[in-house]
Amino acid sequence: MRITLSNRYGTKPLRIAGATIGKAGNGAAVRPGTLRPLTFDGRTATTIPAGRETVSDAARLRTAPLESVTVTLYFAEPTGPATFHENAMTTSYRAAGDRRFDRGGRAYEEKTTAWYFLSGVDTSGGRAKGTGGGLR
Repeated sequence: MRITLSNRYGTKPLRIAGATIGKAGNGAAVRPGTLRPLTFDGRTATTIPAGRETVSDAARLRTAPLESVTVTLYFAEPTGPATFHENAMTTSYRAAGDRRFDRGGRAYEEKTTAWYFLSGVDTSGGRAKGTGGGLR
């Protein structure tokens, strides 16, 4: 799994203090045993210049087709104007502080249907049935 983060409409560099990905549980919870830290060029933190995007390093997380995942982003400082998808057709949760490894999700008291800074989640297709090949 990889994620793409966007600062396409930002007016200053966007500093990501850290990020995680896991299989979605109920509400803001993450399914036990599925939480994975994400890195960017081997580092947990990254800075995205205004007008640019970045892609995380790959994290191993097996998912079934159409299975929901949770991406948690931690910003240690104010972000300024956000690049976002206003109507992402799914619920996103917000909480104060570093919640990257919070599996229970109780701290997430705010909900929205917007996605902030997340512009893509990519998965490897694994081995395709009947073709003799596939992605790894």
